[in-house]
Amino acid sequence: MKKSTVKLSCLYGQNVLRGCDLISLKDSIRSSPLATGFCILLFEPLCIPYQLFILFCIFYLLFSPPISVLMGPMTVPSQSPETIKIPTAHYEFGANFIDHPKLMLFGRVLTDGRLNARVKCDLTDNLTLKANAQLTNEPHMSHGMASFDYKGSDYRSQIQVGNGALLQASYIQSVTPHFSLGGEVFWAGQHRKSGIGYAARFSTEKMVATGQVASTGMVALSYVQKLSEKVSLASDLMYNHTSRDVTASVGYDYVLRQSRLRGKIDSNGCTAAFLEERLSMGLKFILSAEMDHKKKDYKFGFGLAAGE
Repeated sequence: MKKSTVKLSCLYGQNVLRGCDLISLKDSIRSSPLATGFCILLFEPLCIPYQLFILFCIFYLLFSPPISVLMGPMTVPSQSPETIKIPTAHYEFGANFIDHPKLMLFGRVLTDGRLNARVKCDLTDNLTLKANAQLTNEPHMSHGMASFDYKGSDYRSQIQVGNGALLQASYIQSVTPHFSLGGEVFWAGQHRKSGIGYAARFSTEKMVATGQVASTGMVALSYVQKLSEKVSLASDLMYNHTSRDVTASVGYDYVLRQSRLRGKIDSNGCTAAFLEERLSMGLKFILSAEMDHKKKDYKFGFGLAAGE
């Protein structure tokens, strides 16, 4: 199963696509319409903190209870420019119910008291309900969000609602078979903030180019080139007019017969790589590393996934 991580929207200037198909972006399960078509296309490796062990048991085709043990440092927020970490360990128990493609349910419980849940349900052939929530012991840290995604023949729209009086709507329209235009608006009532964004996307069988501009001061450009069936390259540029910050990144994705290698390097000197090796049917080895010399933040990890 392909994994992708999506933040609220590109109006907040966040890189939201991870590990998805670089060219065929239309079927990303968790992405909003603008995120699916227009957001930054970088291969962000998931850096595993030192050790990760995953036991994925499949009872039958619809239900499976994944079990995870995570051990490694946790970054603590600090006013100091240096990264502060403390050792930590977590045990995670989960439950997955997948009646593909109509219904998908995912739940996770951690030893620190956090509960995560995600739902995807196809109400009709064109209308999909998606929801996610997290409950924690910390006050004011629990959150939830739900969205309705409608896919037409040449357009796609989405409405999102969340706690904190969050409202968001987006729309994408195909102008030509290769060129699309879209817009997005949001209102965060709790923080009394609103914004509007515009985006454009041009794609062929071998490349995808996108551009975004938002009233929050964010400007984002990205380009992905598929060199062959195994190799893809990507680059992006993000500019924040409010803070005058500029970040550029380049990344690669190399798919072999038994493995997949992804990596990136950005203008801040942060380098990361992520390797997935399929040892046998149902058994996968994971190796990950990230080096940020500017923040003196270094990560290395390995993992083993069984039964996927």
